[in-house]
Amino acid sequence: MLLSSKYFLICYIQDFRDQDLAMKKVCNVLDLHIGRCESDARELLKKKNVTNPTNAQLNKAMDIFEEETHAIIFMYKSDRQKYGNILDQMENDILQKKDPFPKTISEASKLRAGWKHKAVNNK
Repeated sequence: MLLSSKYFLICYIQDFRDQDLAMKKVCNVLDLHIGRCESDARELLKKKNVTNPTNAQLNKAMDIFEEETHAIIFMYKSDRQKYGNILDQMENDILQKKDPFPKTISEASKLRAGWKHKAVNNK
């Protein structure tokens, strides 16, 4: 029983990840760039003391922002019953100036796969 539930979880997460990657491919085909903001990229580079970035540096920074945005979307598309407490915890961490969200889809997938769901008793 335990083996079959772990197998189901892995398949579920893999299916969800595949759907997210498919959405990302559609965005690329349609030339929709979620999370690509040059001014944010410039601010990030400025914090790293890069005041006059090259196009390559700007594109790399925007790629990072885009991947992070997709990872956050991936987390929020999760089943709130199952993963709601981790999302609440991450949101609370943001209020404390922490950066808890995964940076890539791969990190988000691993986090969800390893997350221990606590059943909520609604009596």
